[in-house]
Amino acid sequence: MYQVIIAEDEFFVRLGIKNSVSWEKYNMQVVCDAGNGAEALRAIQKSCPDVLITDLLMPGMGGQQLIESVRDAGLEPYIIVITCLEEFRTLQKMMSLGVRDYLLKATMTEAEIQASLQKAREALDKQARQLEPARAPAGNRFSQLMQAYLADESLCRQTQGALEELNLSVSGALPVVLGTIAEVYKADSQASGGLSAHICQNLVDLAGHQYALGFRCLPLMLDERRFFLFFFPEVSRSGNTPDLHALLERLRGELQDYLNIRLSLLVDRAGDFARLPACCRQLLSAQKRQASDQTDGIAFLPNYRPEIRAALEIIRENLSDPDLSLRSVAEKVGLSEAYFSSLFHAEIQIPFRKYLTNMRIEEAKYLLEQGEYKIWDIACRTGFSDEGYFSKVFKKVTDVSPKDWRKL
Repeated sequence: MYQVIIAEDEFFVRLGIKNSVSWEKYNMQVVCDAGNGAEALRAIQKSCPDVLITDLLMPGMGGQQLIESVRDAGLEPYIIVITCLEEFRTLQKMMSLGVRDYLLKATMTEAEIQASLQKAREALDKQARQLEPARAPAGNRFSQLMQAYLADESLCRQTQGALEELNLSVSGALPVVLGTIAEVYKADSQASGGLSAHICQNLVDLAGHQYALGFRCLPLMLDERRFFLFFFPEVSRSGNTPDLHALLERLRGELQDYLNIRLSLLVDRAGDFARLPACCRQLLSAQKRQASDQTDGIAFLPNYRPEIRAALEIIRENLSDPDLSLRSVAEKVGLSEAYFSSLFHAEIQIPFRKYLTNMRIEEAKYLLEQGEYKIWDIACRTGFSDEGYFSKVFKKVTDVSPKDWRKL
């Protein structure tokens, strides 16, 4: 059963949550109900629960400090926070720490508590299914692990550990390549879909061994288009980039000559496994922006200065923070606000504020398409101060309202 810890300083609220739920129905059991954050943290360190339900405002260690301590310890429970309306801005910051759901203390009902627990169980069941097939062959196991991680960034540590058990080291920096098949058919092919992902994966795996620059390939379906994600754990981003380019050129030639497949590749030479899902989204977004005649080949993402690359990472990781600004990012990368603004505009080709807004709107589009979140929830998760302002900015950027975007 999934283990649950409740942290709530108000006794009757804590008792109400604990006694209003038939926990067995959700395959859960409450192993501790704590009256403060410090007590809850000790229980968490002892039992490593699957679910944490915590109030934000508690005496001593509050919910925010508790969640930060849990994340610092490398633990990743499904977190549900209990909050008041006046804590909305604090809740926005919590999203960057992996809070998955929340309940409004003043108005929460048994039905809302049960709905939140049902979402938690579905997420935990899905995670268990994704990480469960340990007996699968190494190739299948690799694909299952990576598909799970790309769908849920919280699985980073588990995935990295499991890959190391398969003798695949993905620590540190590694190039990441996203490939698109422009044509996947032969002249005599009877299948309208062309060559299967399975055959293509076997081919590129074979090529990787043949060229002694070991890499792995993962077929993906993103936005109803087929992509292939390549990993090069043995290629350093500094020393072997020419070899990487030569390998990719030879691979493209083999596919074109023998199978009439035109493979377009987009490369991030400074990839990092810890931010792989974000890296994939960036590559996919860049690939979509390119015209079809520009993607028939190998393209490398711009090799930005370290300060700009760090700034882009800070933005990606803190989109839910309403206080994220030009000044705060400049301070984090160690530059003056004026110089950072000029440098960012010169390298990214758009002003910082416009870039930040565009990133928030792109994230909002993704969340709208998932169909799991209310619009005011999405506003919170993308760093907007309220739903009305979010809807106004969204429509200005996309020409449609968030509600209409969801219907597209």
